[in-house]
Amino acid sequence: MLLRFTVENYLSFNDEASISLVATADRSHPNHLYGTDDERRPAALRIAAVYGANGHGKSKLVEAITALQRHVRGKGWRHAPFKLDPASAKKPTKMIMEFRFDNHDFEYGTVIEKDHVAEEWLFATDASKKEEKIFERATKRTEDNKFKTTVTSGKALSALPSPSDGVRMPLFIKVLGSSLKPTESFISKSDDHDLGLASQAFKWFDDILTPVSATSSYAALFDRMSDEETFRKFIGEYMMRCDIGIERIESHRRKLDLAILDSMPTSFRSEVEQLDNASAMEIGGNEGSSMKIEKDDEGQVYVRDVASIRRNVNGDIVKFSLDEESSGTRRLFDLLPMISDAGDERVYVVDELDRKLHPLLAYEFVQSFVNSSSTQLVFTTHNTYLMSLDLLRRDELWFVQKKPDGSSDLYSLSEMKVRNDLNIRKGYISGRFGAIPFIGSAADLGLSKSERSRGAN
Repeated sequence: MLLRFTVENYLSFNDEASISLVATADRSHPNHLYGTDDERRPAALRIAAVYGANGHGKSKLVEAITALQRHVRGKGWRHAPFKLDPASAKKPTKMIMEFRFDNHDFEYGTVIEKDHVAEEWLFATDASKKEEKIFERATKRTEDNKFKTTVTSGKALSALPSPSDGVRMPLFIKVLGSSLKPTESFISKSDDHDLGLASQAFKWFDDILTPVSATSSYAALFDRMSDEETFRKFIGEYMMRCDIGIERIESHRRKLDLAILDSMPTSFRSEVEQLDNASAMEIGGNEGSSMKIEKDDEGQVYVRDVASIRRNVNGDIVKFSLDEESSGTRRLFDLLPMISDAGDERVYVVDELDRKLHPLLAYEFVQSFVNSSSTQLVFTTHNTYLMSLDLLRRDELWFVQKKPDGSSDLYSLSEMKVRNDLNIRKGYISGRFGAIPFIGSAADLGLSKSERSRGAN
């Protein structure tokens, strides 16, 4: 579970800013908490909604988390310091991710200069609250304008068997660190070697953390709808409950008579013939069915199709391909695996969760998520209909506010003194909590200068 993410000097974030999913003393919605069975550790929240005006930095928060994940995976780093302060160009970017995984609380942090990773560290705390260093890394520029990297391992890592015969783990770590490229993360090497808790921390970034951009789609949707009857049934039933008009989802797989290819366009026939065994290609089909041509290991060609089923005015069945559905329906298709896969440990960080969704559908989705899922969800939104204490806790409502210097500030509703009987939605729209656009004169809203800069306390 994500506990806290901190970012400094990256994109719209100049000063240090943090979003925390560590639960406060708020007693509302106890079913939103994760880890309440261990009194030695603070409970984590399973959901957080991030509000803010356009251009205030909501999406930049998601981009920062995505950038850190890419860096951990060894996929590169795009240096992007805050651009509205000339001094920031010469300062490093700092990111810290605190998370709970495999019965440990981890803190992974990195400080990155324009051309090298200056610092990197990983600490872990077990159930007894004993904190230990897993590794620390430092990279410095030498007199000949090159870089020297030093990695030191903690006791737990040093005690592990070395992947290299005849070399003790501390020396192996030292040699491995010295071979790093200046901008390369050390933790990425734990994907290639068994480095104990470092490998577990890498696994969390690689498998559990799941950023979702506003325009991305669920890549496995077609395959799962085609292959998994339980998943297909869940999607169909959820769509019926949402009154979208879909009666069910159907999928069929059949052998393709290769003689039929002779009547197909030459280009299409060539693509099918050139398919490797155990590979596939997706195409459009008749009667609105999405289709996939695939070859098995023995070269037999099959056709798979997936279609949503509706009925016309005469009660007859009409098939629609997934591409023929509305953009809002397709967005819901992409989001629903977050609920259907309730048993999987996953941390979703979604930009514009409710993009193209009706406010009532977005509310239903969030409510379904917290009631049925053991996963975690952080999302950005403009949908004030979700801003209800009947749906979310105070510590689950976050705001991104643009400061006078153009940088982003990040704070929670739980940091403010708010009456229990206050209409949160109305208070937000009226500017009480900040993080809204002020069109024209802010004074017309009756707010003081301090309230306009961040919101009333």
